[in-house]
Amino acid sequence: MSTTPCTTRRGSFGRAAGPRALVAALAATLALSSPLSAAAKELSLASPIPPGHRFSPAFFNAFAERLKERSGGKLTVKVYAGGSLNPSVQRQYSILLDGVADIAFVAPIYTVDIMPVTSTVSVPGVCRDAVDCTKALWRAYPLIEKEFDAKILALWTNNAPVVITKNKPVRSAADLKGMKVRISGALEAPFWQALGAAPVSQPVTEINQNLANGVIDAIAIDPASIISFKLNDVGRYVTRGVPAQGIAFALAMNKKVYASLSPEERRWVDQSGGETFSIEGAARSAEVDDKAFEVSRKAGIEIIDLPDAEVRKMQAAIAAEVAKFRATKFRSGVTGAQAYDLMKGK
Repeated sequence: MSTTPCTTRRGSFGRAAGPRALVAALAATLALSSPLSAAAKELSLASPIPPGHRFSPAFFNAFAERLKERSGGKLTVKVYAGGSLNPSVQRQYSILLDGVADIAFVAPIYTVDIMPVTSTVSVPGVCRDAVDCTKALWRAYPLIEKEFDAKILALWTNNAPVVITKNKPVRSAADLKGMKVRISGALEAPFWQALGAAPVSQPVTEINQNLANGVIDAIAIDPASIISFKLNDVGRYVTRGVPAQGIAFALAMNKKVYASLSPEERRWVDQSGGETFSIEGAARSAEVDDKAFEVSRKAGIEIIDLPDAEVRKMQAAIAAEVAKFRATKFRSGVTGAQAYDLMKGK
């Protein structure tokens, strides 16, 4: 490029541009054409749950913020909450595979046929609470990773469910007999049937109305969902202590999208998620449970803690189903016992 025209170029105050000005001008020109100054890449994240749900700040927004910080704004995430990309929790994994979203919130309980190891965390006796169960999932990560046709960014669980009823309180094992109880997925059904209940699976967005209208007798769900789905408006009793487990959740990226990123971009993604991120998010989101009980009490809901004797009766009632699960052999060749014991750290 000829520099002759530049030697007579005038600065902003009318003076001839000197060598320093020429270098600055050339640097500015190169900066504008440099890939480093190109527009940041934006990834889409699909979530069918409301933006006010506790998982949004604990996982979705937190991941987006971490990625933006680590990449210096070169790789960002736009969160599409409230079902704007897909309103169905059950179809989240499908839209991820189809490329509708780059990243998606997934509930493996709805794909238990292809994610049986991941869903093992919902079998009674595996773990205690959200943090302990999240650690259990990561102990089984080598097996879980093989079940996902996607890049796992985060993996966690919620706390064990409470039982919310409108007309009849649950104070004993006998009270569950014949109750139509909404559960999260089919894997949990045998354990509730062993307790004498009639488990049914329904979209979480419908449970408030269904309990109000008497379509179901009870809802088995984590305590924080009382706030998320306004169950304090329809429930009258909340029972704690039923020997049931929470369910697994994941934040996953389309594997083709992940593969298309540069090595540096993949490193940013890896650093923004992972085990520690998942455990911290599980602890943060579980804090809402205490608030949910406060909200329930203020709404006049009775909080019932099952006596130890009743809990032991329930544990004895489901023992045969736990043994049956442990004897199950998944299509991958892994047995229920292997997945169960791996999660327990055995």
